[in-house]
Amino acid sequence: MGTAPLHVSTLRAHAPAALLSQLTRLASEYGGRGHTLLFALSANFPKADDLQAVVNQLNTFHGHHPAIKRTKAHRKMGRTVGCLTDAVPGDARLSCAVAIFDSARCTPFHSALAGRVQPQVGRWHAFRKQGDEDGSSQSMPEWTESNARSKPVDWDSVWQHRGAAQPSSAASVLPFELQSIPPYLINTLISFSAPHPDTLTRALSSFLLDAPTSASTSLTLTAAPTHFVTGRPVTLFLDGEIYGDGAVGVALLREHADSEGDPAYRTEFVGVQRLGVPVVVTSNEGNMINALGDANPTRMLLSALGVAGLGGGVRTVKEDAQFALGVLDAAGQIVQTYKITAGDPASRGGSLALDAPRAPAVGTRVQFLHCPTNSEKTTQKWTLPTSSKGAKVMAFMTVSEPTGASDVAETDARENVEDELNVDVDVDMEEGAFVVASTQGFVVSRVSGLEKEEGEGEPWACSLPGGVGVVEWAGGD
Repeated sequence: MGTAPLHVSTLRAHAPAALLSQLTRLASEYGGRGHTLLFALSANFPKADDLQAVVNQLNTFHGHHPAIKRTKAHRKMGRTVGCLTDAVPGDARLSCAVAIFDSARCTPFHSALAGRVQPQVGRWHAFRKQGDEDGSSQSMPEWTESNARSKPVDWDSVWQHRGAAQPSSAASVLPFELQSIPPYLINTLISFSAPHPDTLTRALSSFLLDAPTSASTSLTLTAAPTHFVTGRPVTLFLDGEIYGDGAVGVALLREHADSEGDPAYRTEFVGVQRLGVPVVVTSNEGNMINALGDANPTRMLLSALGVAGLGGGVRTVKEDAQFALGVLDAAGQIVQTYKITAGDPASRGGSLALDAPRAPAVGTRVQFLHCPTNSEKTTQKWTLPTSSKGAKVMAFMTVSEPTGASDVAETDARENVEDELNVDVDVDMEEGAFVVASTQGFVVSRVSGLEKEEGEGEPWACSLPGGVGVVEWAGGD
């Protein structure tokens, strides 16, 4: 099985007590045995104390006290990496994805590279700290946050030296835990990050491209905003430490340079509707599509909407309309999507602005896509297909912004009373699948390991709801 996790599962429940019960069982089986725990917990708890209790359970999975700084001796008992994010689509339940890895075959890491600065607009409730006036916080651990920030990265220098034996300019932007690992020994990088992790994902991609023949994948979930939950832009965990910026993750390691036992990667698009016919990009500039088949791209999109019965008098394209441009492979399958943020047929020749640093290259075959407003219901029905019996998968899913959040919280609060009477029944445990959702999407880069083509390994961000990045380890059938 190579670097396959020892265990993966996704827990879903109405009651926090149900999650706690199942996590306690998993800890009794895997905790304190030197393994590495990777988790992603939904932040949609009606009560702050319940969220804190589940976070404490996860951070004490290996028997450590959450307020004690981890030493090398503590780390031998096990490592913990995680984040708070959105709930997996469903009937407004809490969710927690859990993966257990052999620590001999993985390396946890933390990056202090900050994403683009986002405004902090306030907070709803935060993890309480010892010494607060509220006496109920005295039993809670003190959560400390590392706000270390790195200097701006000279990317011109980094890319000029790519391919050299890890020059200092490139190594300096990597998490220090990865700097001593030869890139050919890494088959997969799994991470959770703050919004817009451009610097980190480019650094990881550049690092993996230095492997001469080995294939590899870097998959980064952009964690959900937690301003109103913990008072931090995002909430990331590594061995009991909490971070509001940067990224945390694990590098999954090969024993040798060959790819035996490596997981496969694929991207799926759930509930996405194709519009019009495939066309070729004939002009672009930065993140703008200036021409498709030498025609006005916005006018083409509006025409396709009319044919599909979706026009409704629309004359311009706005970001909240959930339209995208899909990149097609030779077989006509969608392999990437670029969310359309703006377009006007009478402005700039009808150029379309995309939610990406760069638009697809000239000559790329593309097709317009629409993500219906009921995409959340579509993803609820989505089941994770696997290639073989006993396969294990990790899936990062982009979802729409939730609606009626306050009603959901009130409903869950009422249901908690009766659900906690039968916590075992309340837990829905999907074994073999680590499924995580975020309204902020995910970023992926792939290196084939063969003759590398121009642009290979370039990070791609999926911000369109319905996109799913899947890493799969084959079963033993």
